Amino acid sequence: MNWRPENDADDTPPGLAARLRDGDEQALGAIFERFGSSIHRWLRWQLGSSLQASDREDIVSQTILRAWNHRDQIRPDRSPGPWILAIARNIAFDLLRHRREVAGTDRLARTQSPAPDSSASAVPASREDNDPKQRLRELLRGLPDVERRILEAWANCAPNQPWTEDLTGVLGLSPGALRVRRIRIIDRLRREMSGPDTQGKA
Repeated sequence: MNWRPENDADDTPPGLAARLRDGDEQALGAIFERFGSSIHRWLRWQLGSSLQASDREDIVSQTILRAWNHRDQIRPDRSPGPWILAIARNIAFDLLRHRREVAGTDRLARTQSPAPDSSASAVPASREDNDPKQRLRELLRGLPDVERRILEAWANCAPNQPWTEDLTGVLGLSPGALRVRRIRIIDRLRREMSGPDTQGKA
């Protein structure tokens, strides 16, 4: 039988939506422990081969970020499930729409077949003086100890192995909350690497 979102029983503990709205990161972790697999199933059921496994992981990560950044929109008196799934669906459709637009642009560019500009190749592209790797090392050194330990545990873990086990007891965070924190840390680092123009954007 094909899976449908309504087939998942909603056993979400009461109060999670209200806690998320109040800025409780642990609540967001608990919500995604409950609904993360539902998002994956919906993506496989609805979009199938249009998405790879890495695409589904990216969509879940972006869903976590968007849910956190727009937590003021959640209804505390309702289950967070439909709201979370709607965010994931919008992100997935935006991704596929963007890919179609890029593919169309590429096809159009090929039909134009512009002559190569020999003068352009003679001028080296300008590069920023700052070394991105050095900038990243500086940002990592500036992280709080807890955030640095989270990234190190994730980066040093073997593929397909849980990386949260050793940290849950030490940091007092659930596996879901640790995954949420990792995604938020990486998102912040990406925005800081991109420059001040991207700061504060959802």
